[in-house]
Amino acid sequence: MHALEARHAPVVSLWVWYQVGGRNEVPGTTGMSHFLEHMLFKGTPKHPKGDLDKLLARYGALWNAFTSEDVTCYFETVPAERYPVALELEADRMRNALITVEETEAERDVIVSEREGLENDPSFLLGEQLQSVAFARHPYAQGVIGSKEEIKLMTRDGLYAHYRRHYAPNNAYFVVAGDAPAEELLDRAANAFGSLGAEVPIEPPKDEGPVPLHRRGAHAPGGDARPRGARDPRRARQDLAVGAR
Repeated sequence: MHALEARHAPVVSLWVWYQVGGRNEVPGTTGMSHFLEHMLFKGTPKHPKGDLDKLLARYGALWNAFTSEDVTCYFETVPAERYPVALELEADRMRNALITVEETEAERDVIVSEREGLENDPSFLLGEQLQSVAFARHPYAQGVIGSKEEIKLMTRDGLYAHYRRHYAPNNAYFVVAGDAPAEELLDRAANAFGSLGAEVPIEPPKDEGPVPLHRRGAHAPGGDARPRGARDPRRARQDLAVGAR
């Protein structure tokens, strides 16, 4: 966990980085991490679908997410006094996301459409080919969005298993910057995430040899920008950075 005291504006920006992306998939499941990112906006039992958007819009907050080959990241920028609300939302969906068959089928059409839109850009197709050749013996060759064929075959149970395996405090980094002392920002985060259970260590995917060209995916924005630090909020907080006022 890392915190930065930044007094430039009365807001707080928090980022939760999960160590899962395109590289954690095997042929037959390409695009699963990106698909799961979409599903994390479908609500939880405590915050049903639509409630999160309404709640954060009421505060004038910004929130979004992205998936890359290495990470999946969720972030919010909220008024400083609403920082506890954003923390509660992120802690809730870290372990309690609703991933239903109905929402999976509905979102599948959205992602297929996203894939088809990218295919209309020749530079995307060129980038896909180049990435497949450059990383022929590495999961990076698969990209991020996945092939249309495998997106259509994605199942709710497969997505949920991927979620439970990778979305936990011991597989995430938490970074926050905002209008409060760094120690206070971290204390609040530790309280929000500290009670969540850890998962067993994640094994890296095995090298199965060159990835077939028909299993290519898209390169999503973001890249590997993972901050370094403690993975579990219950560990002693380290390396606090206090910014200029």
